[in-house]
Amino acid sequence: MKKYRVLTLDRLKPECVEEYLRLHKEIWPGIEDLGLRSGITQISCFLNDLTLIVFIEYDAELYAQQREYFENNSLQIRWLALMKSLCEENFEKLTFDEVYRLSAPAQKLRGMV
Repeated sequence: MKKYRVLTLDRLKPECVEEYLRLHKEIWPGIEDLGLRSGITQISCFLNDLTLIVFIEYDAELYAQQREYFENNSLQIRWLALMKSLCEENFEKLTFDEVYRLSAPAQKLRGMV
């Protein structure tokens, strides 16, 4: 399984921070299952003041197979529209592709301690 990782940088509207946090404490039913079914293996969201970083890791093969279903799913469309409404309109969202990752197997880590 080839994994692909991507990071996005965005900016929340000041008046939307609390709503963003609430929505991520109470994820809509079905949204996580939809992501998992589509090959997403990990999502992490980080917030510093208004700056939002989202890290996504996914199974490249499964995502390629499920991409159309995922991107056209009404639940996903509504979720992304809501997330977009919480972000600054004049901020150009940036996407970063991974160029390096240190990945040490657990056995190696145990041997170093």
